[in-house]
Amino acid sequence: MVVLNSRGAPRLVCWLLAVLLPAAAAAQSDALLAARHSAQELYGAGQYVEAEAAAREAIRLAEQEFGVDHPEAAIGYNDLADILWTLDRFAEAEPLLRRALTVLRAAPGSYAEMAIGMRNNLATLLDQRGEWEEAEELYQEAIELARTRIGPRSPLLAKSLSNQGALYRVQGRFEEAEALYRQALEIKEENHREGPSPETAATVATTLTNLANLYDIQGRTDEAFDLFDRALAMRIEALGEEHPDVAYSKDKLASMYRDRGGKRYYRKAMAYYEEALQVYEATFDELHPRIGLVIRNLGSLYFEMQEWDEAEGYYKRALELRRRAVRQGRGPAFPQIPTALIDLGNLYWFRSLYDRAEPLYREALELQQAVLSPGHPEIALSLHSLANLHFTRGQYPQALETVRRASDIRRARASRFSGRQAGILSEQRKNRETFLLHALAAVTVFGSEPQRQDELLGEAFEAIQLAQVTSIAGAVARMAARFGAGSDALAAVVRSRQEKVDRWLAIDEELIEALTLEPEERDDELERQLRQQAVELDREIAALDRRLADEFPEYAELAGQRPVSLEALQGVLAEDEALLSFAVWRDRTFIWVVRRDRAAQRQTIGLGLEELGDRVADLRASLDVTGGQAVADLPLFDTALAHELYRQLVEPVASELAGAGTVYVVPDGPLASLPLGVLVTSPPPSPPADLAGYRDVAWLADEFAMTVLPAASSLRALRVFAARARAAKPFLGVGDPVLDGAPGGGTGALLPMLYEGETDKVDLAVLRGMPRLPDTASELAQIAASLMAPPEEALRLGRDASESVLRRAMLDDYRIVGFATHGLLAGEMAGVPEPALVLTPPDEISADNDGLLTAGEIAQLKFNADWVVLSACNTAAGDSAGGEGLSGLAKAFIYAGSRAMLVSHWPVESQASARLTTRMFAAMDAEPGLGRAEALKRSMAALRADDAEPQYAYPLYWAPFVVVGEGGPVPAADTG
Repeated sequence: MVVLNSRGAPRLVCWLLAVLLPAAAAAQSDALLAARHSAQELYGAGQYVEAEAAAREAIRLAEQEFGVDHPEAAIGYNDLADILWTLDRFAEAEPLLRRALTVLRAAPGSYAEMAIGMRNNLATLLDQRGEWEEAEELYQEAIELARTRIGPRSPLLAKSLSNQGALYRVQGRFEEAEALYRQALEIKEENHREGPSPETAATVATTLTNLANLYDIQGRTDEAFDLFDRALAMRIEALGEEHPDVAYSKDKLASMYRDRGGKRYYRKAMAYYEEALQVYEATFDELHPRIGLVIRNLGSLYFEMQEWDEAEGYYKRALELRRRAVRQGRGPAFPQIPTALIDLGNLYWFRSLYDRAEPLYREALELQQAVLSPGHPEIALSLHSLANLHFTRGQYPQALETVRRASDIRRARASRFSGRQAGILSEQRKNRETFLLHALAAVTVFGSEPQRQDELLGEAFEAIQLAQVTSIAGAVARMAARFGAGSDALAAVVRSRQEKVDRWLAIDEELIEALTLEPEERDDELERQLRQQAVELDREIAALDRRLADEFPEYAELAGQRPVSLEALQGVLAEDEALLSFAVWRDRTFIWVVRRDRAAQRQTIGLGLEELGDRVADLRASLDVTGGQAVADLPLFDTALAHELYRQLVEPVASELAGAGTVYVVPDGPLASLPLGVLVTSPPPSPPADLAGYRDVAWLADEFAMTVLPAASSLRALRVFAARARAAKPFLGVGDPVLDGAPGGGTGALLPMLYEGETDKVDLAVLRGMPRLPDTASELAQIAASLMAPPEEALRLGRDASESVLRRAMLDDYRIVGFATHGLLAGEMAGVPEPALVLTPPDEISADNDGLLTAGEIAQLKFNADWVVLSACNTAAGDSAGGEGLSGLAKAFIYAGSRAMLVSHWPVESQASARLTTRMFAAMDAEPGLGRAEALKRSMAALRADDAEPQYAYPLYWAPFVVVGEGGPVPAADTG
């Protein structure tokens, strides 16, 4: 049978009639067998009322033939309980399940195996009532019995694993839930492959749905959508359009479409919701939780469409249905009533009906606190809603007190140290508004309580950092820890762990993609291998975590990605340094400046995520140029817009920045794709008449030497924990790969990118056809000369600029590593799903050489570099369009062991790049101790002033490069 819990997640409950009955079981009469078969058929068809009558008849016959304490009667009690449960009649189901389990526990021989299913059924019912301790004990008993008595591939084991995963999901133990769901899915898919049937297909779809629900909660929406879509297709094929499980899948997909927004998606969502409701109403009575769920979801759709009266009507109806169900003993109040209360409260808050919203929020919170652990994310949701209400009403101290509690819950979950970080990172990003509200409340109270200003400012600063979480910040922290402890043993363990986590994440992504393919495209053996590899990596990561905790406890300070306190950050800033940090919210941008002796916070109201994104896109339109335009065709750079952004983002804190030579910038949202140096501090009286006229523009790049940090804590990690360079050799340069195209003007820049088609392999003909970059050889040779690096040791050019050569090189012997070549964004070339650098293509593709050095391959290399210079296009870009900034190649090199990066925000013209980088190194050579960012600043100014190339004054040429990481001086080599 399929039993649906009150949270709407399907769970498999096996019919035990033919599967587990021992060969010596008592003979059953034809009438009993017929009654049971009828109940099973009716249940499978969704005809639950008729199934109940047949199940009761089967019980009567079993008791008559065998007695009330016989296992045959226990089977009947279980089957009837399943049906009553599906009909939401929990009070009637529980005593039947307890009675069945009591009988089967005392039964002799292999009858005892039937108790596995009974344990699952009773535990699932207790789970839904919030009696989690007893439920978990029963699940664990069922798992152990199924594994030892039936076998490691049994459907009952899969059911037990999946059910305990659902328990962990509702408890907020998401990583544990995911591991159990995956184990269950592996068993179910293998059973389906060996004996495909509608029943086995339906069980696979159930676990796909469970996993999708988990991903949805965590904010992993693309993964969730793919699995929901796959589950729907399997259920339609196995069960038909009118089955309630098919309706459930449509309900879930409708919510995914709703969240995507826009009329096209809203229409799709509406159609799916209405189809689901029609099936539910034909199957269940009015008080069944599935009906209330889809009604609630329709309310949410109308809310998104801003049709308030319709939304309120659906929300009220959903709440009333759930209240009536609870009054009639039809299931627990949690979680449907709190969810309905928060929905209606949010509607009233949005319409400024605050007196109506507050009691709803408070009731939801009380219900949750009565059932859930204090650190559950659902409690954080209610606290956030209540705090937001307090703030809107001007009750700032109450808002701060309430949001602190929500923030503490979110923060505790975000700092969990685990082998798999994708889920918790997605969850933290999804809930960033709690941290932003915390910061807003703290700085607002700050203004009215001067005696607590330092405390409140520090509190707000830490909350802001939690809202800015990125995976590259974690890469910096772990790299710093690896080098900072001064322990080769720690370095080896941490690096091994990083490699295994990266591999686990790659396998996880590959497996999810495999699971969403159409049946005829599925590769069963590949899926089995991927699962086996993931399980083994799980074990290895867990073992390494135990070793780190036991032998290197100090590592947790960095690896946990905790926010840095204001005091600790100020302790690593020099007198002439400042940190400039941004956090972009819906309707405002937070701006922070931290100096060695003070800190300040400002807000630009009205410059929120959407508006700032539009302005940054407009400004970049004249900088990120493709298609090979001639210089004469370059558009005018909008200096007025650049000044307006300066006025909104930097001018409010200009007095706090005064006296700083180097500014460390922590960007957020759209700002991650814009080098702040192109902002204009004062508008010219008229737009420049030609490109040379841009020399006279007052660029922010002239005011400060700027360095990008992925997080404020990264600066402390790099300065306190990262060791001095130990590499013996000064420089390694890789560039000028052998390509057949005519020499081009840019490293993947100003070029028509004409790569089309779908393939999982690199097209060598396309790769070879890219333009040759002879200027890059000269650029790297000049850098080598400025660093006094012998060219025969320092340069890998032409044929030597290949993957196979690099893999043989001792890359950790070099303090500075430079790549001068084409750079590709993820998906920019067919067969290249991640960012990559172009190297010399091989004659034939092999496992370790296809002509591209991808981000994944870079992360597996071993560097010990003070910095890596990427004279290639788009190397500051993320892994995918719309992804977090600075996450692609930069993250990979930091993982591999670079303390700083020189990366570009758009395609780079080769000659300009060569002049910029060689002048930068020449400046550092001429003035030992000169910071990286200051050297870049001087080189950009010199390029703009180049009389021989007046067009270089245009920001397209001089502004793309930024330093990421440590922007201070390169330390002297410690070769001791």
